[in-house]
Amino acid sequence: MDIVISSPGSPGTSLTEDVKNKMLKMHDVLMKKDSFSTTKEFKDYLIMEYGFNASYTRNVFPFLQFCGFIKYGESECFDNHSFFTKTGKTFVDIIRSRREIEDRDEFPDKEYLLTKLRHMENVIYFQGLVTMMKDRTCNYASIFYDVLQFVKVFETITTLEYMLLLHLRDNKPDSYFQELNNIVPQYRNGDIDLSVKVKTRKTIKKKSPENEEIKKVATDPKENSFPYVSGNFLKAGIFIKPDIHTFAINKDRLAEIESAMREVRKVWQSSTV
Repeated sequence: MDIVISSPGSPGTSLTEDVKNKMLKMHDVLMKKDSFSTTKEFKDYLIMEYGFNASYTRNVFPFLQFCGFIKYGESECFDNHSFFTKTGKTFVDIIRSRREIEDRDEFPDKEYLLTKLRHMENVIYFQGLVTMMKDRTCNYASIFYDVLQFVKVFETITTLEYMLLLHLRDNKPDSYFQELNNIVPQYRNGDIDLSVKVKTRKTIKKKSPENEEIKKVATDPKENSFPYVSGNFLKAGIFIKPDIHTFAINKDRLAEIESAMREVRKVWQSSTV
């Protein structure tokens, strides 16, 4: 089966330990320095004084806002104390507490406390992703939800199956999950093969359907948006990796996942955006 995809948008990041470090630094700067006049001034200060990469602020700031951890407007008056939301401040406090305990010498209940803090961190992280998935102004919200739904239904997902999902979303927008119910079992049973190509546009001509090119695409996760989607669910503890190629649902978090999916569906079904 030939499938042709055009990769959807993605946040271009996940909450790695480095990103969490920068969140802590951002919070410390805001608490210690006099108010900035604008978000741009704050970003420029982070870049000049702390070596933040400009592309980092372009990718991470919107992602953190979609997740409900920070709130800002590019042209609005800036308030140091309201930049991080209550949820964002709680998330930062938990990260800081976890780091402080990790740095201490061994003591009774250290691992117990770390386990509890990591779980709390993951729960808030996932709730941030749920907040993002409910925001229809976020151009990657729906693909996050669809990947979560795919793994809920089929228990696992691979890069190739992610590309199949993209293909059917584009070509069968009203029935792509019904199509997946037919195709995925056949593919996993070895009854059909999947051949993937990517849709691109010629850069030297005016963009139009006639100038689209179809090229073969490798299924290496580094060459598509899948790592950002799967990586966020993995770091939130919603996915696990039974092997190097496969992401599986964490059944210990199943009730939480099902509740989140109902919450997202309710918002999307009632939204007029």
